[in-house]
Amino acid sequence: AANDLVPFSRRWRPAVILSAGAALVGCLIGTRIQLGYWRSNIALLSHTIAVTKDNYTIYNSLGAALELAGHKDEAFMMYAKSVQIEPDFAESQYNLGMALLRRGWPEKAGEHLAAAVKLTPDVAKMCYSFGVSLAQTGRRDEAVDQFAETLRLDPGYADAHAQLAMICLQEGKTNDAILHFSEVVRLQPTNATACFNLGLALLDAHRPAEAAAR
Repeated sequence: AANDLVPFSRRWRPAVILSAGAALVGCLIGTRIQLGYWRSNIALLSHTIAVTKDNYTIYNSLGAALELAGHKDEAFMMYAKSVQIEPDFAESQYNLGMALLRRGWPEKAGEHLAAAVKLTPDVAKMCYSFGVSLAQTGRRDEAVDQFAETLRLDPGYADAHAQLAMICLQEGKTNDAILHFSEVVRLQPTNATACFNLGLALLDAHRPAEAAAR
């Protein structure tokens, strides 16, 4: 373009051509390097962390990408780093809590899930997961409150009905359990586990004919 636009004298043309060629080679090398960063989400997010400082949203996103790729330990570390940088970021509190819950540490998970609920009280999945952590630590009444809040926010949240049904069974409230299991089956007609549990609850309530239909 410079060659076309600027009337270089003949003696300068070789220098212009060499300079343009060097610039193109540099662009090709730079492009090759940049393409390496874009080869995957993990590579791109890792590069972003390397060139930015305390980027808690990227740490959380990298954790999600690592988890999706099956690197759960590395994902756990990224979530923890995100929370360390910014404790008021609800999504990383939630992801760290879920990682702890899957590791079998419901009490510690509950601390982070409680923080997530406090930060975003109108998100059903966070209320539900906090309820699961409470149920696993024996805090049934508080768990029931969280599952009820989940259903208030999202009446079609079948897993919350299933959790409430199990708690009702543990407390001997068979009829209430039947109501919740029935709702799960209504929402998820092909859920074999829910149908089976509903059948067992109906048997426990001495309703064998209805149980057989399940």
